[in-house]
Amino acid sequence: MERLLQETLQSRDFSGEDLLKIQAEHCRFVSCIFEDALLEHCRFSECVFRFCEFSGTMLRQCELLSCTFEHCRFFASDLVDCKMLGSVFRDSPAYFRRQLGLYSPAADGSQP
Repeated sequence: MERLLQETLQSRDFSGEDLLKIQAEHCRFVSCIFEDALLEHCRFSECVFRFCEFSGTMLRQCELLSCTFEHCRFFASDLVDCKMLGSVFRDSPAYFRRQLGLYSPAADGSQP
């Protein structure tokens, strides 16, 4: 398990990699490529993703807590059993193939 705290990762290419049990808090990911990567059992807390590519990415049993996604691209990505509490997507087009077990309550606190 890799633990990242207040780090900035820029222009990193994680394409096709298996990223397992990553723990990241208060980190910045800038212009990183996660294309066709598997992220499983990862926890990102209060992280910022800017200009990142997530096309074809599989996120399985991940927690994306209070994260900000700015100018990121999600095309044909899968979210399976993920928590996205408090996360915000700005100018980030998304087309998810499937969203199974996704839990993200409405901003006003109401339940679907």
